[in-house]
Order: sequence, then structure tokens, then C-alpha cells
Amino acid sequence: MGPTFIEEGHFTLDYKSRRMGVGSGRLPDSVPGFRQVPLVRSRRYPRLILVRGTVEGREALLELATGKRRTVINPALAAELSLRRGSHGVTIDSLRIGALSFEVPSAKEVDQTAIDPSLPEPIVAGLGSDVLSRFVWTVDYEAGVLWIPAAP
Repeated sequence: MGPTFIEEGHFTLDYKSRRMGVGSGRLPDSVPGFRQVPLVRSRRYPRLILVRGTVEGREALLELATGKRRTVINPALAAELSLRRGSHGVTIDSLRIGALSFEVPSAKEVDQTAIDPSLPEPIVAGLGSDVLSRFVWTVDYEAGVLWIPAAP
């Protein structure tokens, strides 16, 4: 089930526990152990989960892609960063959102720049379940924020 099925409110995903919570109403302004990361909104697809992060230290617009099994990266960015290539993709040593940092041993090269050309910057990576399953996260569409653990 993708985020387009959630018309309003918020949802939390915990892949390890195989749980998803959906709610409406206001979430607290702060939650111990978690921090907020602002969502970048798409006019074309308002339920896309977009945040700013970094790939190998380079600032980047990232999609949290609930329908992808593996993380993807723009081929031009992979080449620019000289990412190591293997038989199943490229290796990303550092993909960061807030205080969270991930290694991605096998990212698939996919150009996502055409998803929404009206965005202020292109989407250059999509985090798949290979990364999203490593932490519990909440999207609060009303507040325009992603809640993530404050530290790994």
C-alpha cells in the first residue's frame, strides 16, 4: 500500500515488526528520541515522500519510496561521485537523512528526474525497503514533516 491511499493525517512504518499505523489529528511537537525533517512538497504528486539529505556528502533530494525493494540512484550522480560498481549495482558508502547514515551495498541506477520536473531540484535517489526497513519512521502530511530516530 502506497502513501496515495492515505488521504490525510499521518502514518508510521515499522518494517521489522511488520506494522503500519495510520492516524489523523495532531501529533506532538516533540517526541523523545525522534526528530523532525521537513518534507519537500510536490505539487504534481502531493503524497510523494521527499526530503533533503546527502549522498556521499553531496546535498540531494531523496524520495522515501515505499514501493521499491532496493535503493536507486541517478546514473549521472553515481558517475559524478565515482561510486564503485559491482555486478548488482553501485555502492553508496554514506546516504544520510538527518542524523541517520546508511551504507547501500547495491543501489540500482535509475533516472527519477522526470517524476516531477517542477520541483526546485531533481529527485536523485529513492530509498527502498533495503534502507527503509532499518528504522521506524512517521510521515505527518499535515505538519509537512518526517519523523526519524534522533540517532542510530
